[in-house]
Amino acid sequence: MERHRNTTRGGAPVALILAANLLFTPVAARAFKGFCSQPSSNGPELNASDCLYVLKVAVGLLTCSPACSCAPKGTLPTKATDALLCLRKSVGQPVSLLCPCPVPDRDDFDDNSVDPDKWFGSDEVDGNGVLTETGHALQYTCDSGTTYDQSVRVWFGSVVPYATDWEVQVDVANSTVGTSDDHVNSFGISIIDMGNPDSELYGELYVSRAGGPPSRSGFYGELYDDNNFIESVDTGGLGVTAGAVRIAFDAGNKVVTLSYDTDSSNGYTWVPYGSFGLDGTGGDDANSDWDLDDGDRFGISLYGYSSNMVVTPGQMRADDFHVTGGVMP
Repeated sequence: MERHRNTTRGGAPVALILAANLLFTPVAARAFKGFCSQPSSNGPELNASDCLYVLKVAVGLLTCSPACSCAPKGTLPTKATDALLCLRKSVGQPVSLLCPCPVPDRDDFDDNSVDPDKWFGSDEVDGNGVLTETGHALQYTCDSGTTYDQSVRVWFGSVVPYATDWEVQVDVANSTVGTSDDHVNSFGISIIDMGNPDSELYGELYVSRAGGPPSRSGFYGELYDDNNFIESVDTGGLGVTAGAVRIAFDAGNKVVTLSYDTDSSNGYTWVPYGSFGLDGTGGDDANSDWDLDDGDRFGISLYGYSSNMVVTPGQMRADDFHVTGGVMP
């Protein structure tokens, strides 16, 4: 069994670096003010001052922009019960905030620029890995290979909840070929627990010649719990140069399923290749208890990775990124 993407970059777990993006982005660059039930404060969590603001909106003393962000029960106009729900959340009770704000659900990368309403403006880069939106796709390149090159782009448009079903998918292409036994690369989707970013799972399309020839391509994934490796899944060599990756969550049994499609030209036909239970049971390949409740949410990112390889423009691409079931952060 091979491992196609390290979970450490420069000594820091990938989940921790994602969390740093999510939680510690400077206010001037990307504030948290305006998130659901957070009309007044800037920071990773709402607080009582936000809930007081929501209450003042409910009684007509203030206005909220956008108005939907002060309606955590899911309907407008804002009512005093919205402030109560906000307060319960602020003191750590396991409640879900369902502001009825439209959230971005896809990016086809056709505008050839980073959309600040969908993605954090700065990627997390290790080594010489670079993500660039160009040629109507998100491309990964590496002009000089080191043992660990990677670039991670964090989705800002929405998060996905533990309480309801969701899916995240992206089309991927990889025409590289491993010509040495230390050549490995991949393009994929990462999901982290927003409350404990050391818990992560991912699915990807890889190319690898690790362990010896021939160069192989297929789909791979891993599950981590609190920075502890739990299990990996690997289709083995499929000989594919393009396809799609999907991560889907069933809120009923708390199971994540990794799937792939090798030809989406006539619509998607998903083939499951991994199943992980996040509540201790239900997964076909592994189970782990992430200790989540219905108020918890997951963060999403795309990444490109390579090791000891030069990746030229056009060789590794992602397109038609799509989130189903996302909610306002």
